[in-house]
Amino acid sequence: MENTMERYIGENLKTLRRFLHLTQQEFIDHFFMPPDGAKCLSVSRLSLLENGNTVNLDQMLDVFCVNTGIVKQELAIPPAEFVHGIDRFIEARFPQSSNKASMPGLLPVKRSSLIEDVVKTLSDYLTNGILNDQFKPGDKLPAERELAQILNIGRSTLREAMKALSVIGLLSVRPGHGTFIAFQNTDFFGASLSWSLLISDHLSKDIMEVRSMLECESAYNAALRASEEDMEELKQIFEHMTSSYNTKSIPPFFKLDMDFHLAIVRVARNQVAYHMMAMIRKLMQHYSELGMSSQEDLTDIYIEHAAIYRALTDRTPGVARSAMHEHLLRTIARQTGKRSTAQ
Repeated sequence: MENTMERYIGENLKTLRRFLHLTQQEFIDHFFMPPDGAKCLSVSRLSLLENGNTVNLDQMLDVFCVNTGIVKQELAIPPAEFVHGIDRFIEARFPQSSNKASMPGLLPVKRSSLIEDVVKTLSDYLTNGILNDQFKPGDKLPAERELAQILNIGRSTLREAMKALSVIGLLSVRPGHGTFIAFQNTDFFGASLSWSLLISDHLSKDIMEVRSMLECESAYNAALRASEEDMEELKQIFEHMTSSYNTKSIPPFFKLDMDFHLAIVRVARNQVAYHMMAMIRKLMQHYSELGMSSQEDLTDIYIEHAAIYRALTDRTPGVARSAMHEHLLRTIARQTGKRSTAQ
């Protein structure tokens, strides 16, 4: 679990930097300079940190915490929750952000309906470009100035919209190289909805309600409709999940967890349900990880998935539905318990 927390810290630092409108060098200069002025972090090292490399994180994080008054625990939360509370976090921790002269390059970020409108405008532009073969996954977007002129919107607002699409995994920002369409999850049709979900209150509860509506019936239908080829796919996913569980490989386990759930909805033969699930996959994974903090939790999650898989292979629709319902109820209980403990 420690590795997961460290990965959260790296991703949350990247989110914080972007929401403060700081380049990597500005972020280092403001927050990672110790009192003696000795350099403790380079731009390349910050890039590694933001992308999951947490070697020697403690030393760098100590300097950051001293300079900001932030405690490590505030950064070690699931990234979806961190993004959800980013405005309040910045307002409480960086009141000087309203004074650009005191911290050059640092601007307060205000999320509003305007940003959501621009997210939709940008999403529509990219969707049309993909449909018309103008863009494809991995392509670099036009320069910010050019894109702002094409869409007839301000560059600062465009920047926030691109940041929003980056947070939900549709765009990839590579400092010094530009902004690119992500190779995976390029569903810009659902981008505005995904961003609205990300900043909504009661996100975890709402996501679990939607999952219950979709997945319980999907499990029922999968037991009835899955072909032999579908069952072989589910078997392979579950076997890989079993291997990750046996070796206590937590990050691969959670990825396979999501693969398993999406595969069930897919083989249930309802494309609408499948695309809805795929749209919220990243948020699902964040909140599933929130409900796992011990070896006991990991064991419970694996056993629950084994019950679902067994019901599917036995072709017992009612049992499959009940097993999925039980798993989602227990997932809610685990998440609620972790949040209560943290409060």
